[in-house]
Amino acid sequence: MAKEEKTFDYPEDLRMAQRALEAVQERRRAFLAGLPSFGGDLAAAERGLDEEQIAESKRLEEERQASHVVWVDEFWAKLPPEDRADARSKLKHLPPADA
Repeated sequence: MAKEEKTFDYPEDLRMAQRALEAVQERRRAFLAGLPSFGGDLAAAERGLDEEQIAESKRLEEERQASHVVWVDEFWAKLPPEDRADARSKLKHLPPADA
């Protein structure tokens, strides 16, 4: 007998927070893709950044903040502990808002 797939009724504020996190993560990926490669030498990488790139790297603190908003949402406390990992994983794969 096949195991029934659980679904979760995410509140709209959590859905919006997840989408905001994804947007920040996409900006980070685009920013990092545009940087020169310094072969893992972080000191060399830091010296190679211009002022605008340094400012952008500091703005990426938004990702940590956006992630925090998602993970501290009260929705998680309402779920049984055994469902939380599955629910978090499924939240990452929500259809786009306009779908």
